[in-house]
Amino acid sequence: MASTITVITDDGSRSVQVPFGPEMTVEMIKAVLENELQVPTANLMLLHNNTMLLDNNATCQSLGINNGDMVKVMFIGVRQQPQQQQQQQQQQMFQAPPAPQNSRGIQGLGNLPQTYAEIKYEDLPIDPGLTFQDLPPQIMNNPSNLRNVVLKNQHLLRQLQHMNPKMAEAIQSDNVAALRQYQMEQQMNQYMGRRNEYLEIQRLNNDPTNPEAQRAIMERIRNEQVEQNRQLAMEHSPESFTRVLMLYVPLRVQNTEIQAFIDSGAQTTIMSESCAKKCGVMRLLDTRFAGQAVGVGTAKILGKVHLAQINFGGTFFQCSFTVLEDATGDKNMEFLLGLDMLKRYQASIDLKSNQLHMWAGDNCVSVPFLSEGELPESKGGTKGLSQAMSDSTNNNNNNNNNNNNNNAMDTSDDKKSSST
Repeated sequence: MASTITVITDDGSRSVQVPFGPEMTVEMIKAVLENELQVPTANLMLLHNNTMLLDNNATCQSLGINNGDMVKVMFIGVRQQPQQQQQQQQQQMFQAPPAPQNSRGIQGLGNLPQTYAEIKYEDLPIDPGLTFQDLPPQIMNNPSNLRNVVLKNQHLLRQLQHMNPKMAEAIQSDNVAALRQYQMEQQMNQYMGRRNEYLEIQRLNNDPTNPEAQRAIMERIRNEQVEQNRQLAMEHSPESFTRVLMLYVPLRVQNTEIQAFIDSGAQTTIMSESCAKKCGVMRLLDTRFAGQAVGVGTAKILGKVHLAQINFGGTFFQCSFTVLEDATGDKNMEFLLGLDMLKRYQASIDLKSNQLHMWAGDNCVSVPFLSEGELPESKGGTKGLSQAMSDSTNNNNNNNNNNNNNNAMDTSDDKKSSST
């Protein structure tokens, strides 16, 4: 009978019989598993007797692995697939792979090469409707491909910044190894969490009548219900987990263009000190109205401008506003159109048509809210960010081309030297 060891996946859904030999290394076992599980060796972590096998050059004999032993394999940085889907893949292992299906119509996904190698930047998909669930294994399993896709689709980056800031930071860094390291740490933390949960369940089941154990069981049940509720929300209302873009409109104050934040929850209209200086209205500041503004936070009031013209949609409106000191106010909130002016001009915030309507006598003036691409990053937008990413990518491509040219020149010189 041939000598073998049994390798099982972390969730127990699959097992693989691997030929065994005392001089067989960890790297050789991973190579067999790569072919069987269709997962790169860099994404495999082996465990024997709950000990991680970190040295790829270590032999089975030095690690104490014997014939018939069981070894566990973890997937690092790889999304685990449902058991039913894995069984289907086993049945189709000796069939030709079917053409990629893309029921949601995402551009570029069906043309990706069926390889875990790095994919050219221009071949990666870009689509405003792309989600992380749409990304195939050849993107999710390669940190470089994942990083480029997220940077190419800025809405995915913003989603990560809201849901997983550490991963977003790793993607924004120029070091791809940092992203791989984060994926490995995240997968390891998940594994240790499942292991600790298993041990905790065993401890509670050993003495279920203990009042402390009963409280712990009730808390676990509550946490499971909360998680089920979160998963339902992710499925039926995913937009509730994304960041909402605030409402801004363009207008002019004393012939100076600014972006006004619409806030119906603010009692008065507010302008920052720096914006007032930029618009040239500090000469109209009445310091007798200085004081302290108290709300969610506190800010120092420098005074009030009783009357100034604002140009909204080509129509002039008379406006009064309070000026706040820059040191204590929000530096990104240069002008806030509050409830006093909104009520005065019978404003209507129309989210269906994405416009702000204000009445000047019998004339209704409508101005669309600024889009994400028209707002700077400090206000939640992406203005200038996509261009910066494109410039960075072009620089990297130029550097790679220069390195290739230098290598070609070095090779040519070497050939000339050899010929001489």
